[in-house]
This record gives sequence, C-alpha cells and structure tokens, in this order.
Amino acid sequence: MLPAVVVSSFTMGLGVIRALGEAGVPVMVAYYDPQDMGYLSKHVQKAIRIPHPEKEPDAFLKAMLDHADAFGHGFLMPTSDVALKALS
Repeated sequence: MLPAVVVSSFTMGLGVIRALGEAGVPVMVAYYDPQDMGYLSKHVQKAIRIPHPEKEPDAFLKAMLDHADAFGHGFLMPTSDVALKALS
C-alpha cells in the first residue's frame, strides 16, 4: 500500500494520522511547528521536520522536494491552511 504523507501534525493532522493508521495505511509526516504532537503517534512510520511554509515558503518547498524519495510514491495530505496554500 502506498503511504500517506501528512503535512502538519497538529490537531487536524493528528486526527488524519490516527484514521489512516487504524485503516492500515502507512503514514509519514512532514511537520514544521514545534507544538505539533501528531508526529509522535504510534501510527507514524517516519517523521521529518521541515521549515514553516508561511515563514519560509521557498525552504519549505525545497525540503518537501528533497525528501520526496523518502516519502515514496504516496499521496500528500496537507492538514493546515498554510501547508495547503504552499503546496498548491
């Protein structure tokens, strides 16, 4: 099964991580906020800290591209407005 790459792991991200993990979907997380807690979930197979998309948009996109191989051929699930805006 292809992994889901959850971008941002605060409250909304944690809910997505749990739902996907309980459904058996491999979950990887790209998080940028030190207050995030979802990346610590037992359902997360790999977590990567990246620059904040609103404060450092170019560095955020570079980090996402740099880690693309580690994420595999899964799908991106931005779970915050700033992550969605940066990825779109």
